[in-house]
Formats: sequence, C-alpha cells, structure tokens
Amino acid sequence: RESLLGDFQEMYDQISNEGGVIRARWWYVFHVIKLIPAYVENKIYWSAAMLINYLKIALRNIKRYKGFSFINIAGLVTGMACFILMMLYVYHELSFDKFHENKNRIYRIAHQSPGNEYMGSDYYAVGPAPLAAALMDEAPEVDVATKFGFPRSILLGKGDDGFTIRVFYADENFFNVFSFRLIEGDKNTALAEPNCAVVSQDIVNKYFKGENPLGKTIFNIIKVTGVVENVPENSHIQFDCVISFVNLFSLEKREEALQNWKNSSYFTYVKLREGCDYQQFSKKVLSIVDKHYEYDRERNYFLQPLESIHLKSHINFEFSQNNDIKLIYLFMSIAFLILIIACINYMNLSTARASNRAKEIGVKKVIGAKRGQLFKQFTAESILITLVSLVLALGIVCLLLPSFSSFVERDINIDNLLDWRFLTGLAAVILITGLSAGLYPALFLSSFHPVNIIKGTTSRRSGKEWVRSALVVFQFCTTTILLSFGLIVYKQINFIRSENIGYDRENIVVLRLIDGGVRKNLEAFKNEIKNDSRVLGMTASSGLPTTIESGSNGVYENEAGEEIRFHTHVFAADYDFLDVYRMEIVKGRDFSRKSGTDEENAVIVNETFVKKANWKNPIGKKVLTWMEGKITGVVKDFHFHSFHLDIKPLVINCSPSHIYYASIRIRGGDIPGTLSSIKKTYEKFRTRYPFEYRFLDDVFNRMYKSEQKLGTLLGLFSILAVFVACLGLFGLALHSCERRTKEIGIRKVVGASVPQLLALLSGKFTNLVIIANILAWLPAYYFVKKWLQNFAYRADMGILTFIIAGAFTLFIALIAVSYQTIKAATDNPVDSLRYE
Repeated sequence: RESLLGDFQEMYDQISNEGGVIRARWWYVFHVIKLIPAYVENKIYWSAAMLINYLKIALRNIKRYKGFSFINIAGLVTGMACFILMMLYVYHELSFDKFHENKNRIYRIAHQSPGNEYMGSDYYAVGPAPLAAALMDEAPEVDVATKFGFPRSILLGKGDDGFTIRVFYADENFFNVFSFRLIEGDKNTALAEPNCAVVSQDIVNKYFKGENPLGKTIFNIIKVTGVVENVPENSHIQFDCVISFVNLFSLEKREEALQNWKNSSYFTYVKLREGCDYQQFSKKVLSIVDKHYEYDRERNYFLQPLESIHLKSHINFEFSQNNDIKLIYLFMSIAFLILIIACINYMNLSTARASNRAKEIGVKKVIGAKRGQLFKQFTAESILITLVSLVLALGIVCLLLPSFSSFVERDINIDNLLDWRFLTGLAAVILITGLSAGLYPALFLSSFHPVNIIKGTTSRRSGKEWVRSALVVFQFCTTTILLSFGLIVYKQINFIRSENIGYDRENIVVLRLIDGGVRKNLEAFKNEIKNDSRVLGMTASSGLPTTIESGSNGVYENEAGEEIRFHTHVFAADYDFLDVYRMEIVKGRDFSRKSGTDEENAVIVNETFVKKANWKNPIGKKVLTWMEGKITGVVKDFHFHSFHLDIKPLVINCSPSHIYYASIRIRGGDIPGTLSSIKKTYEKFRTRYPFEYRFLDDVFNRMYKSEQKLGTLLGLFSILAVFVACLGLFGLALHSCERRTKEIGIRKVVGASVPQLLALLSGKFTNLVIIANILAWLPAYYFVKKWLQNFAYRADMGILTFIIAGAFTLFIALIAVSYQTIKAATDNPVDSLRYE
C-alpha cells in the first residue's frame, strides 16, 4: 500500500507538471478506482486465511484443554437444547390463528355484565343469535359477520365402527370470515341451506373411506356440501364437521330462536373493513343491541382481536380451552435464563484461564498482532464453540421432541423446527449468544500488554475476581428462584390433592348418559349394576361435583320476609347423590323417596348459600331458581369448582329426569373385573353409543393439569439450571486448584490438614452460593406470592421451602467443588512442588 502511494504521488506530480492539476487528479481517481477489485479480493483472501487460522487455533485449544472445553460445550449444549425446546413451544402458542388471511380484521364480540358474576368473572364470550345479521345490516364498518354455537361431541357411524367427532352449527358466512380452506364445495353456499354440512378430510377418510362425499348424507338427513382441510392445531376453533346454523332449532321454533335477543348463547365474529378502529366500533355494537332489546341490567360490549383470544382471553364460555400469556412469558424467561447461565460459564472459565494463554498473546503482540486481530481470534473461538454446541443441541432436541410434544400436548415436530421464521430467530439468538459469551473474554484477553506478560503480572489479574464472583452469584440466585418456585407449585398441588374437598372422590366411575337406551331404562340399569357386590352404589346427576357450572340469579326471602337476589349455582341430582358421594347433611334431611313430593319441590342448599341469605333456620324456606322449591336440608360445603375459586352458593334440585352423568362407586379390589361387569350391563341397554368411562379422580386431577405441567417443567429446568451452574463452578474449582498447586504442596509440607485445605479451596465458592441464596429469597417470595394469588385456597408458603431450595443448591454446589478440592488436597506434596 505504501509503495503504491509513493508511485502514485510521483506520477501525479509528473502529470501535474506536464498536463495540469485537473488531468493529474482525474488520473489519480481512475487508478484508485481501478485498484478497488484487487483490494477487495486481497482483503477477502487474507480475511479467509486468518479465519481459517483462528479456527485451527481454536480447535487446538479445544483439544489441548479437553476438560475445560467439555465443561463449556456441555453447559452450552444443555442451555441451547432447553432454550430451543421451550421456544418451539412458545412459537407454536404465539402462532395461534395467524394462518387466517384477514387475521388483523377479524374480531370476536364479547360483553361484560357488571354484577352478574359467574365462575369468578362477569365477562362472557357469547351473545344473542340475531346480533351478526343486525351488524351486517346496520354497521357499514362490518364487511361480514358470522355466528355459531357451542361445539358438541357426536357419534358418527354405528356399532363398533362409530367414532366421536367435534360438531358445531354455523351460518352461511362462516367460511367467508375464516380462512379454513374448502377442498370441495363453494364457501359461499355450502351452509346457506338447512340440513347441510361441511366435513373435514379426516371424516372423508374414516367414514366415507376416501370416496367423494358430496351429496351423501350423515346423521340420516344432513347432506354433505363441502370438504374442508383438517383444522390446524394452532386454531382456537376446532371442529370435524360444521352443520347449518338453523339445524340447531326445530322447525316450529326456528324463526323465533333466530330473532331472540334474550338468549345470549352464541358466538359472533366480524370481519371489519380496512382501516376501521375496532375500539371505536365497540361502542356502536352496544347501541345496536340496545336498539333491538333493552336489558334489565347494564352491559358493555367489546371486540377481541382474533390473534389475542388463545392467550389473552379468559372469560366465561370460551369455545375451547385457552392458554395464558403469563405462562408464555414465564417459559420464555426460563429459556433465556438457562441460556444466560450457560453463557456465564463460558465467560467465567475463559477469563479465569487467561494466564494459561498469556504467552500466546504476548508472542503475537510482540511480532505485530494488533488488539483488533486478537479480539477477532477469541470471538471466532467463541462462535466456533457455540456452533459445535448448537449442532449437538439440535441433535438432542430431535431425540427429545416426540416426548416433549406429548408432555405439552401439542403437535410439535421437525417441520416446526425447520420453519424459516423460527430458524431465522434461532440463528439470530445463537449468534448473539456466541458474541455475548465471547465478548468479555475477547476484550479482556486482547487487552494484555507484552511487558506485563514478560513480568508475569497477568496471573495476578487473570480476570477480574469481582466480575466472576458476581456472575456466579447471579447464576445460583437464578437457580434458587426457579427451584423455590417449583417447590411451591409442587406444594400447592399436594395441598389440593390432600385437602378435604367435602366428598369422597376415590373409586368412582363416571359415565356420560348420552345413549338413549340407557337413559330410558336408567332405573333398570341401576338396579342390575347394584346386584354386583363390587358396586357400592350408583347415582345420576346433571353434572359432576367437580365442575358445577349451571347457575341463575335466584329470588329468595331473608329472615324479615324481604325478597333478595344473588347468583346461585344450580344442580340436578337423584335421591342417591349425597349418599354415593358421602356428603354430609348438617341440617334437615336428604332427599327421600318416601316423601312422595321431593321431585316436585324439594331442594338442598350448601352452607355458603345459608350464609349469603343470612338465614338462621333455612329449613322450609322458599327458593326460586329454575323451579320453585322448599329447602329440606343443608349440605356441608364442598368444592364444586377448582381451588382457584371460592365456594359459591349452591342449590341441588331433586330431579332424576334432568340427568346427563352416572356416578358408580365401586370397591377398590378387583377394578378391571368390576369395570368389565359394568360394561356388560351397559351393553344390554345401549342402542348406539359405546361404553366409555372415566374415574372421577382423573377428572379432578385434570382440572389442575396446567399447574402439574408447570410444576414438572419448573422442577426439570431448575435441576438443569443447577447442573449448568455447577458445571461452571466445577471448572472454576478445577482452575483454582491448578493455579494453587504449589501453594497446596507448601501448605501440606508445613502441616496443613486435608480439612483445612478443603476449607481454604472451597470456602470462597461456598460463600458465593450462600450469598446467592440469601439474595434469591426476596424475589422468589415475590414471584411465588403472585402465583399463589390465583388460588382462593392455597398452601402456606413457609420459610422452610426457601431454605430447602437454598440447601439443595448449596449441597449440589459443594459436590461439584469437593471432587476437585479433595483431589488437590490429598495429592502427594512432592508432586505438587514439582508442578509447573
């Protein structure tokens, strides 16, 4: 470069003297531009050569320091594998309903009914049936609107060939709002007429055996007018079959039902026109509803963006079970924290081992290497180790993906991993990880001065001690918080399982009474089942005592004879319900066949109902809910919702005709034989639906499935976080012992005992872990308390939980440190003194 500049200057002076300055300048510019391609080529060539050189040196260092390389790579592999698995799940959850073409313009209309609280909320996802048509007629902001009902499980086929499918009823605009792709049929007319249905590809393959189903019938009278692609799993609307909305109602009541503004039992979705402000439009919805029907209480209508329903909507009567955005944030935080812990290991070990590479850095600087070149070398090493770790992590992810998908109950496969959007985000995160993990070590190592290296002063500062100590404290503080959280979740789940819920849920078999033959001959079915000595009793009810959702605003009289109103949950059961479930009557009597009139007017209320009504003697009081009745007894409070909610007022009607579930209490001995006997009896009476059963205990546990999964994930990732942190601690202990080998030998020669050396070598690390535990308790308490606030009934946190979490991390940390320190403390001092 200097030679060329000299030649250019000579030629410039010569041309300037002979032809003038302007000509000389043009000549200079032309030749500089002419050299650019050669300069770029030269730059690329030598950059590639240097990069290859850096990689060779990195591979040599990995091979030379196998132990430290293993610790670094193992930590990064564990952190990356956890991160990728968690982010696959998060990515899947965030992708819900994003496949619809007009997703940004689709909204669900919901409403709030202040004072009308149900299941702990006064927000509702449903509205009246005529709302969709009224919005299309009266609101120019609406491009198209659709309505549909709740999904139902219906048996398709007969006998053993039958199978249950998800069915709901929707109007003709359903496929114009949503982008569920029709393979056969016209989306504009497929549901325009009564007795029409659109079925999924699964139905075509299972029921029609792959034949073209158009024009054929299902459920005797319903004609197939379209075939839709199987619904993607990341849709909050799931179905196998959609039937014309008008088929929800009988012919004689159809017109009246479609114009009924009182009945808010249907979902309404709208696709707004471009540029419409949906928040402003919400106010217009209320005015349209008020125009057609004036409710007796205040209502506030609002629009929910389609993409936010799965994660941000937790209101009454959701179409399907949603997830919680808070859990997504929690999982993302855990994923990043474990990755950060792995990066800290790399930073700590790289800076701690700085003195081992001091000579290499000194020689390179003496022969002309600049700090920027050394920085590039150490950064390249970091990225190489990160890439190696990434390849290994991806292999582990591929092995664990089937089990992980099964655990989170999501269809996450290799295709999700190969999605270009996910890969782009993953590549960005991994690049940032490699750079961030190697940035501080690269800056630190490249800052050494040759003079200091020759003097040997770098060994005194091989990384700033306080920085490494702070990072170790952060690692173990994080792991203690995660472990404390996991222990509290486990404690809460154990509390729920062991708490007295007010009835005995053990050994109860539950059947859905959807078969006409069994329902019609229920008493005969019950009597025949009870002939088996292994069956202790049977009852029928409108629901299960785990989830009593039906309710109404009842009218009651207080002690002064004044009418009062409050929301009450209502439940229908037969005479044996309290007996089979072993519930306790605290006042009055149970339902009795001997009375002769209990089915007409007898009700039983719970203790909370009596407190709410402020009655001293409730027996004989009049109750008006769905029916008018008199209180014959008071049942001891039992949990008929999850522990997230308080026990609410409850009215139990004696109504053996309004039943949908059978509960059979059996002995705990020969359960398979008992189930086989029940099935044989069921087969005698059934006309269509096959025998399907569940244990009530499983139903109860399923209510807390998300909490159980959260506890398992927290426990697993806490242990992995502790493992990664302890890997780093093991590496630091290994380096510390290597650096102090001669010191250990001298101390042993002058009489130091093994326990004294152990205390000397491991004391610093132990103190750091203890400090981390103390610092972790306050944030752990805060996060745990916030989570427990979701439960109306919760376990006591207690300081013991945090002490156990801290003791566990300290114990594991001591194991990680002790192996190397014991080895160093018990080595022959002669070998230690000879060590270089």
